[in-house]
Amino acid sequence: MPSAITLLQVNSTAEFRCAATDDEPFGLYLKRRYALKRELLYMSLPNCKKTLHATVEHRLSITGTCCNFILRLSQLQPQDTDGYICEWLFYNGVFPPTHKQANETVIIIRDGNPEEHCNKDHSADRWFIMISIAMGVATLIICACAIAWKIRKMNSLHYSTSEVQHVHHRS
Repeated sequence: MPSAITLLQVNSTAEFRCAATDDEPFGLYLKRRYALKRELLYMSLPNCKKTLHATVEHRLSITGTCCNFILRLSQLQPQDTDGYICEWLFYNGVFPPTHKQANETVIIIRDGNPEEHCNKDHSADRWFIMISIAMGVATLIICACAIAWKIRKMNSLHYSTSEVQHVHHRS
């Protein structure tokens, strides 16, 4: 389960807190988990040398000291929607090194604020729906009346009493 699910707007900034309490880590990763599974950052902690993925090269900033960092991903776009996780690398003289993941944060980026739609006054929408239904019912009634009138007219042509011929017989 993600530790947080955050709804953000386009061009906003997401913040990830990455903290390690165990031992002295050797490195820190920021990874995307689902849509575009990849490493966005690797930072070697002995020398703080960073390797950034091209998609975040000018958008990811890091503040803090070992072993408590804040990573900020700015200028978010809908394609940045994904699960993000901090992963620590521990060497401790043992090979292969061990990896420990922090809780995942799911970021959902939307164009516009999702709460705006929930708080919007929907009375105009209700009126539109009611008028549409009324127009549909009126159309059905008009069509039914037109069909009934046409059927009545056709029946009156075939069975009209004015057409009955009276034959007069002379005696």
